[in-house]
Amino acid sequence: MKDVYIEEDFQEFRKVVVSTKFSQVYSGIGDIVLGMTSSITLRLLFWIIDRMDEDNLVTIRKSEKMDFSYLCFKSGAERKSISSINRSVKELVDKGFMVSTNSKGERLGKYFINPGYVWKSKGQQDRVSRIKEFYEFKKFKENEKN
Repeated sequence: MKDVYIEEDFQEFRKVVVSTKFSQVYSGIGDIVLGMTSSITLRLLFWIIDRMDEDNLVTIRKSEKMDFSYLCFKSGAERKSISSINRSVKELVDKGFMVSTNSKGERLGKYFINPGYVWKSKGQQDRVSRIKEFYEFKKFKENEKN
């Protein structure tokens, strides 16, 4: 976090705290956002982006879903059910935004976020190799289902 002072009315300064953490969002994400079927999915997408680590991994277990539901309620939206959050998670997986890293039968709630859409680390060369890993892993998971 970094403190920044903004001048107001040429007499007073207001302290604003600016986060130094960031994620890069790439143009292809617009296709996902425009095709979303519910506002909860859009909220969940940004919640995931905020919480993913520098390897583009995020955990979304029942406890995280309950936290997300509470944050929706706290921000003025209605509280979301776990089943509606599960539908939004499935929609994001189906649209290629993320893929589950769980093995068959596991319910760990771990997901690999597509670095073609969102990237949290700084190195672009790392991003290119992670994009390749993402699609190889996605293909592996699809073959595992069959």
